[in-house]
Amino acid sequence: MTQLRIGLMGCGLVALGVHLRNLRRHSRLRLVALADRDHLRRERAHGMAPSARVFDDPYGLLQLPDVDAVIVGVPYEEHATAAIAALSSGKHVYLEKPFATDPDEAGRILAESLRSDRVLMVGFNYRFHPFHRQMRDAIRSGAIGEVLDLRSAFHFSRQVGVDWQLTRHGSFGALFDIAPHHIDLTRFLLDAEVSEVAAKARSLNSHQDNIHLQLVMSTGVLVHCSFALQTAATATVVVSGSNGRLAVDLYRSHGVEFSPGFPSGQGGWLGRHAARRSLPVRGLHLIEKLRSPWQEPSFLGCLNHFAAAVEAGEVSSPDAWDGYCNQQVIAAALESLRSGASVAVPPAIRPAASTTDGPR
Repeated sequence: MTQLRIGLMGCGLVALGVHLRNLRRHSRLRLVALADRDHLRRERAHGMAPSARVFDDPYGLLQLPDVDAVIVGVPYEEHATAAIAALSSGKHVYLEKPFATDPDEAGRILAESLRSDRVLMVGFNYRFHPFHRQMRDAIRSGAIGEVLDLRSAFHFSRQVGVDWQLTRHGSFGALFDIAPHHIDLTRFLLDAEVSEVAAKARSLNSHQDNIHLQLVMSTGVLVHCSFALQTAATATVVVSGSNGRLAVDLYRSHGVEFSPGFPSGQGGWLGRHAARRSLPVRGLHLIEKLRSPWQEPSFLGCLNHFAAAVEAGEVSSPDAWDGYCNQQVIAAALESLRSGASVAVPPAIRPAASTTDGPR
């Protein structure tokens, strides 16, 4: 098996805290070059990967013939420019979220991806958490009947230390920093697109660090998502259906909790409590969680899928289309914040060339 030679464009928080550690563990990926304009970040990254060549210009490593693929972790404003440049240079691309900063940028990335024969994957790693995949399987199987609503909360704790201090964070607010994850996760779990968005925001410790989204899905399912920076860490998803409920708490769960529904007047509190059960955990999840950067094993699962897609010459999932749809929801949320009203998300049809055979 040939190793995929990786260039790291940008050495910010996620690169330092996650990618550099995971690349050292990955048998199919080898970091050969890294770049960042900030010398402190370059030094920190080079100390973790001393054999990698170092550049002060992220675009410089695109000229290296021995770089097969890049992880794009430059500032948000450069995501579109960097991803398009990498694809144009013949590199496979793993693009960190947010996909872009506006729909026009997102459209340009999508167009370049459709023209290219290279793999472009978006780093929506929560699709690869075993609990979320198990929850999706249970929904698809009809375990909870017709889905009524989904509620999620993703709150990020206050960070300290050199990795955090070296990385600009919060200037875009929670809508760009963390909301893309659960917007994508909602599409993934429910197999549906977002058709309408209502957004509310508060600025407590930084710009719009508290965001609430009310979403209406194309299937009619109602969704409420809460996002917050600099508070107690939370990562929960609860899906209610006509015949029961599924719940995951990534910080406390040992599996997907299934609570069956009861006919009115039957079961009682004790019966309902006793009927709750966790679906079996796949693999050694708890051990892997403890071994993983930031205690989140889905990061490595996401990189595994990227490597497999490149090796097989297949479209990745999530791909540029998923990133584009995500950006449309963010744009609608921004307009809702501006207007104070619900905003419709333009209907979208996946381009045929972007259809994936992978695990959407």
